[in-house]
Amino acid sequence: MAQAKLTDFYPSSSSNGGGSVKSARTTEDIRIPADTDRAMTVSAFPHPRSHSPHASEQTPLLAGSTPTPPPPLTAGAGFEPPKTRPYLLRLSFLFSAVITWASLAFLVLICLAITHSQFVYLLPSHRGSLFLPLWLSIFSFLSGLLSMIYYSDPLDFPAGPAKLFSLLSAILILVDVVLVGVNRQLRLEEGWLTLILLIINFVSYVHSLAATSVLPQEDAPDLPIYQRQQALAEQVGFFARAGENLKSFFSLLTITLPVFVLQLATTVALALIMLDLILRAYDSTVVHQQSTDLYKINPSSFSVNSPSTLRHHDRSDDKGIFPGDFRLHLDCRFLGTPVREPRYIKTVLFDSDKGIPASVESSWAVDAMEHLDGNGTAYRLCIYDRPGYGLSDVAPSAELAMTVRSLESALVQAGVMAEIQSAVPLGSSFVLVGAGYGALVSRVFAARNPSVVESILYLDASTELTHFSPDAQTLARTWRFFFSNILGAVVSPLGIKRWLQIIFLPGRASREGRIFGTVTSGLNAPILRAALQESAEAHRHTSRSYLELKRSRKTYPDVPAIVLTSKEKLQSKAGSAWEQSQEWLVKIIIGDSLVRWDEIKAGGSRLLSGPVGRDSAGKALKQLLARSSDN
Repeated sequence: MAQAKLTDFYPSSSSNGGGSVKSARTTEDIRIPADTDRAMTVSAFPHPRSHSPHASEQTPLLAGSTPTPPPPLTAGAGFEPPKTRPYLLRLSFLFSAVITWASLAFLVLICLAITHSQFVYLLPSHRGSLFLPLWLSIFSFLSGLLSMIYYSDPLDFPAGPAKLFSLLSAILILVDVVLVGVNRQLRLEEGWLTLILLIINFVSYVHSLAATSVLPQEDAPDLPIYQRQQALAEQVGFFARAGENLKSFFSLLTITLPVFVLQLATTVALALIMLDLILRAYDSTVVHQQSTDLYKINPSSFSVNSPSTLRHHDRSDDKGIFPGDFRLHLDCRFLGTPVREPRYIKTVLFDSDKGIPASVESSWAVDAMEHLDGNGTAYRLCIYDRPGYGLSDVAPSAELAMTVRSLESALVQAGVMAEIQSAVPLGSSFVLVGAGYGALVSRVFAARNPSVVESILYLDASTELTHFSPDAQTLARTWRFFFSNILGAVVSPLGIKRWLQIIFLPGRASREGRIFGTVTSGLNAPILRAALQESAEAHRHTSRSYLELKRSRKTYPDVPAIVLTSKEKLQSKAGSAWEQSQEWLVKIIIGDSLVRWDEIKAGGSRLLSGPVGRDSAGKALKQLLARSSDN
């Protein structure tokens, strides 16, 4: 045992109440273990008065009193052990990070799927326009990101408004979940993708509400940013206070106000989406009334590049809550004088121009065929809406081969193809009518099924020289396309145009008008999505649609064809290129099978936009049907 002798002056008082005197006192021998840390010195024993709140010169110190234990050994003066964040705080922050990254992954995949159709297969099933899932992925990403910002700087974060916005957003999302789950049409269109993103948003907003309500009271003092703010508040002096005020003002401009505006805008957008879903659920009764004309198309069941091998199959209904296929609208009806036992069946297959459902633009064909008398020949008109148009769901791709193969599948399920194929030797066949972009579809269909095509009518037909020309994609056209098509398509899930029409134009607002809306009306999100898909294949000689159209020249049938072109389009700015494309169609594609090529003063930019053009198209259709009956 080591031995040390410590001497100090301690105050003492007399036992008889006399005056206090200072006396020297020698401490008892203190034995210190030999293995005690050598760094401990006499200073490790502090003065008693420094630790006792009642210590004074009048306080006696008994010789047998136990000295105050020394403070724990530290790494240096002024050092404080780091505080560890609470376990729940770490877990909550990690949860926000997971939501943020998951939402970002969905956002990237959806953006890629909108511009490149092959990425659609990486997403859960979805038959809609993909723009509603795009908005939902943005909302969940922002919600998770704002939660992470709140954890890093809770003092500048507008926690009060954030609670209100999170609560309202969670309620709106919950209503959306109920609408999508209950309404059959919404459930089939939106599928698993929208439902998953709705659930992610609901969980994210509930978590944000809980975090903003609990964190300031319990866990905020343990955050580093909170401790730094407290240190700044304790500073004194003019410059210190000025610097603190400047930082607070900067935080107001960069964090508080932007977060408040962003949360307010998100809540308003969610309210608009909920109202649009309610309107879509109301409009879904139109689809239910014509559900007998919808046929299920399974893209995975056929190869888009294989030759057409059409066989009759029974129509199958939707199976499962969220099927992975899509539905195609095909309406076939017999017109003209009824024939009990027709010798021939002439089927007119009409495909409309880009951005216009065939159901909307087919009235001229109905008028032309309504009073036909074929003397033993039955006339049938088949109107089909390309994927995304009218009542048809959006397909994973708008490539020409995919579009034609989907049409073939619908014709097989409707029994039309079986009737024609079984009577081909007797003269039953198709008379194809293609307007604008629909002419490209008609050409590919004729090349894949040359034995059942009898004649073709081209109305303002698009060709390789116009639709796929790289020179046609100028900078001005790109900007115009962005603001008129892309921007309108992206904001379509908010339903702004639809509700403005209902409020300010109640006489023109109808469920049929919203379902069968054109691209220019901006009322129908699926057709905007389909138009973007078709435009993504345009102006590139490397696109699959161009390559398919190029391959179709080899098997294009040698059948009679009539070409009608609008004079107004020939006299437009792109009139020279359009005239060149029509000449190329007549000389290279049709050749000697041309019946006639007429330029019609239609009274509009499109041939079918005016009564003169529609009447000319009806006469040309009657001429082709008469030729087929005579033959």
